[in-house]
Amino acid sequence: MLNPGLASGSSFSKHIILAAACTSVLLAITLTQFLFFDHEIDEAEWWKQPYQTDLDRGDGYPEAWPLELASVRVDVEESVHYALDSPRGFEEWSVMQQNIPGRGSVRLGSDRRAVILPMFHELHCVQSLWSGILGKGDARDRDSSNWDHHINHCLSYLRHWTLCRADMTLERGDFAQRNFTRDRIGAIHQCRDWRAVYNAAYSDWEPWVAYWISENLSNNIRSGA
Repeated sequence: MLNPGLASGSSFSKHIILAAACTSVLLAITLTQFLFFDHEIDEAEWWKQPYQTDLDRGDGYPEAWPLELASVRVDVEESVHYALDSPRGFEEWSVMQQNIPGRGSVRLGSDRRAVILPMFHELHCVQSLWSGILGKGDARDRDSSNWDHHINHCLSYLRHWTLCRADMTLERGDFAQRNFTRDRIGAIHQCRDWRAVYNAAYSDWEPWVAYWISENLSNNIRSGA
């Protein structure tokens, strides 16, 4: 059963549902455009080429973080974790961002420039949608208009990344008609090992914290230096 607090946030929930429906329509239109319309694209465009972790795009930094990721098997199935509205689910959703080292940032170069890894950005957006639907967590302390813009950004961001991944794994049956209580196991996917990303991000975060402490940066910020 959903939290009674949902009643007061019913208009917001309807807004989220409407936004999700609109996103589905936009997704269908986008896929149609890619499938049935020709695009004349310059073959020299950089994004047509494979990832180059040592290629400078003009700002002194590579296109992608130089981390080799192995392939892992993922059996997609329904889970007791991350329930929409339960004490255990609330705790798991609430600590999701806390478990991400550096809030998803890593540092590059001698000047330790911070950049964000999209995997963590996507997780942030999923957590934000959960928070917005229930009116819990971050959503409680945000200005409503700014929060709406944030939710719209996250819906668009996840839509783009769904298209970017273009997963071609075949799913059996009609997921819209599936009984998720009885049929709990879905397709088997080949994925990139996200655990290696977490481990590498932690390895990057620890020396940054040590540098932060050694340079007394927290005091510099408080003093306005």
